[in-house]
Amino acid sequence: MSKKRGKKTKKSAKKTHIDISKPLVYFGAIILILLLLAVVIAAFNDSPAYENDRPLFQINGEIVYESEFLKEQRISSTLGQGVSGQRLALQLLYRKALLQEAQRQGITLTISETERRLQERIEITGADKENFLESLAKHNIEYEFFLEQQREQFIIEDLASSNFEITVNPQEIEEFYEENKEVFGGESLSSVSRIIEDYLITRQSNEKIMLLGQDLLLAANISFYDSSLEPQSINLVG
Repeated sequence: MSKKRGKKTKKSAKKTHIDISKPLVYFGAIILILLLLAVVIAAFNDSPAYENDRPLFQINGEIVYESEFLKEQRISSTLGQGVSGQRLALQLLYRKALLQEAQRQGITLTISETERRLQERIEITGADKENFLESLAKHNIEYEFFLEQQREQFIIEDLASSNFEITVNPQEIEEFYEENKEVFGGESLSSVSRIIEDYLITRQSNEKIMLLGQDLLLAANISFYDSSLEPQSINLVG
């Protein structure tokens, strides 16, 4: 979404090298937590507008502004994660690097295609679009806004599937079901197998995309306007 920005500062950005030996698994908009994602998005849907939006850092020429960083901060706060500014900056850099690579590889997705794929995922849960829209409205989330967030998630998923072979066999689905029966409230394996398959594929996708994201960040041109956000050596796991 476009943001109205005031006059930009000409402060020079400081180049940096980041140790990302254990990048964060940040992407996981899986079907089992789709509505949770909607609730999280609501946390920064009410973010104030910034007329003088200052640049914080850049990756390969793409500048990240304070408003976007504060949205990231509100997400972490909603999830009860007391993470540092440096870690939040690294999360944003990680997502930007993956989206830039997807664009380089010609991986795109229109809003109409996003809506179709989202509808398919909603149907897997046995819900319908009307109920889903009611849930978004309840949390004061605009449907168009949610679609844009989901579009980026789908693009990253497509990046993973285009670069890695991701498969799930029936035995893996059955094993997951047996280990997590309480989650499904007595539903039969046949009735939830598609949900489990979707979850396992997404989990594999995240594991693969972590490695790609690490390589992309190591090769990226990254610089900071705000040196207090500059990560040096951060363990993002745990």
